[in-house]
Amino acid sequence: MRVSGLTKISKDLPKIKEKKRERGIHGPIHALAKEISETFGEPKKFAMYLGIIKNIGLKKGYKIFSEIKQNKKIRSPGKLFVYQSTYRSMEIVKKPAAILAKKLKSVDLITPNLKRIILKMKKAMKEASGIGLAANQIGLDMQLFVIDENLAQEYKAPSVYINPEIKPYSKNQEELEEGCLSIPGTWLKIKRSKKVKVKSVDEEGKKHKFIAKGMLARVLQHEFDHLQGILITDK
Repeated sequence: MRVSGLTKISKDLPKIKEKKRERGIHGPIHALAKEISETFGEPKKFAMYLGIIKNIGLKKGYKIFSEIKQNKKIRSPGKLFVYQSTYRSMEIVKKPAAILAKKLKSVDLITPNLKRIILKMKKAMKEASGIGLAANQIGLDMQLFVIDENLAQEYKAPSVYINPEIKPYSKNQEELEEGCLSIPGTWLKIKRSKKVKVKSVDEEGKKHKFIAKGMLARVLQHEFDHLQGILITDK
């Protein structure tokens, strides 16, 4: 959606900086995130908006915010902001973005928009040479992650996990090196269960319940950690 007559960003950014000084916020990105969360009536989602703005950049974030704010007929401006920012940029969020340390919210409804986000996530994961990607790694606050299609096919498992529950199924653990797309260049030895019990829903709403082992079990545990706000550097 586009709205004509936008004020030039270069003229309005000083206002954001001034609000930052008034509120004692650390910088213009923080100030914009606070402005958005307050304007949309969602102060508790400050961390989510902060992560998104860090991902897409201050100017892009302000432009999307301005377009939405000027249209008074929009019923869910927060959701539209997330949607617009997701499709304008699907870059991987990097540490220390606040949303990476946040326990994510459950997905209430599988919508066409959610399915499009899933497709974009798979593309972003592939372009980054990853084998798994969680929603908060692209700045979204939702219990969702995707894994590599080839890995999923090898173990006859789904490639999309919505509101998953993953628990150890075996006391046996294995220590292997892991990397993370949100922490480039970092590789750490992580102990994980060799087998896990998995309950989840895919993008079609189909329920899955199975025991995962091997590399699949490790990848699922890694991505599930992301949904709890846990990184490999926290293990």
